[in-house]
Parts: sequence; structure tokens; C-alpha cells
Amino acid sequence: MKKLVILDFDGTIYKGDSLLHFARFLNPAKYYGSLFLIAFPVLFSKLGLLSAQRLKELFFSMHLRGFSQSELRERGQAFFEANRDRLFSKAVSYIREQQQDSRCMVVSASCSEWLQPFCDSLQLELICTALEYDTAGKSTGNIQGENVKGMEKIRALKQKVDLAEYDSVVAFGNSQEDRILADISQSYHHRFFE
Repeated sequence: MKKLVILDFDGTIYKGDSLLHFARFLNPAKYYGSLFLIAFPVLFSKLGLLSAQRLKELFFSMHLRGFSQSELRERGQAFFEANRDRLFSKAVSYIREQQQDSRCMVVSASCSEWLQPFCDSLQLELICTALEYDTAGKSTGNIQGENVKGMEKIRALKQKVDLAEYDSVVAFGNSQEDRILADISQSYHHRFFE
């Protein structure tokens, strides 16, 4: 039997929001200062006046713009070393058990620059939101393509994986947007590893 295991990252196998944690890791003073600056855009987003993707790009611009991809990957590796204990131990055990006979992957709205080391450590494939880089190789603070959240998770997944090849699809999430994964899986688990 061919089995596919789909895992959200933030709040599902990782305790908290890795984007916020990574921004704080990069520059704590800038991070805490930005909380005031981002308050109004967050409010506008809640009121439906600003898209979630645009809000995320504003946050990216504050914290990630100007870094090269190699710099962010290097910081991402250091972030992993400092935060690997934030992985839910139940999730790590489950993933290791499943890998013997299943294909396991993370599908996340966070970015590979800081998620890849976690996925490499757990031997997980990764589908995620991509940062945009300019011709000089510096982060623009924008998203390349779409934010991999909600329905976009399914679209991004279907671009990489033929779900019809699998006899069983099991999915794990923790947010309302993740519940959409129930539409493509035989078994969806919410906040399972906490």
C-alpha cells in the first residue's frame, strides 16, 4: 500500500510560528520594534482591507529584505540548531515510524530558508512559500508566486505530487486553513501532536 503523509509545520510539528521566531532570531531589537509598526496592517487584514499575502510581505520587507539567499540559509541553519527542541516529540516519533513505508512531506506557508534544515534533519520533502530575490540576489521582501496557505497548499501539492498514485493520504494541521487538507486525505488530524 502506497501512503502519503502531509504535515503542516508551524503549530503542527513545530511549537509556535517559525516566521516570528526566525525574525526575532535575526534581530531581536528590530523584531520587537516591528510589532508596533505591524499592528495597524494586522488590524486592516482582520477587517478584510489587506490580504494575508500582502501583510506577510510587509513583515518580510521589515525583516528579510536585503539579505542574500545564502545569508538567510546560513542563518536558517543556525536557527535550526538553536530551535530543534521546538519540534513536538510526538511528531518526530510519528515521522520516523512512518518513513519506513510512507512518503512524508511538509507543506507550509513558511519559507525554505529556515525550514529546510528541520526537514533535512527529519528527512522530509518540503513544499513551501518562496521568497523573491532580485537580480543582485537580495531578498525583495516579496513572495515569489503565492503564499502556500489554505487552498494554495492543495494547489502547490498537486503540482508536485500525483495524489492518485497513493492508496492512503494522511494529513496533519493546526489552523482553520489547514482543515482544507481533509478534502484530499482519507484521514485528517487536527492539533494531533500537542
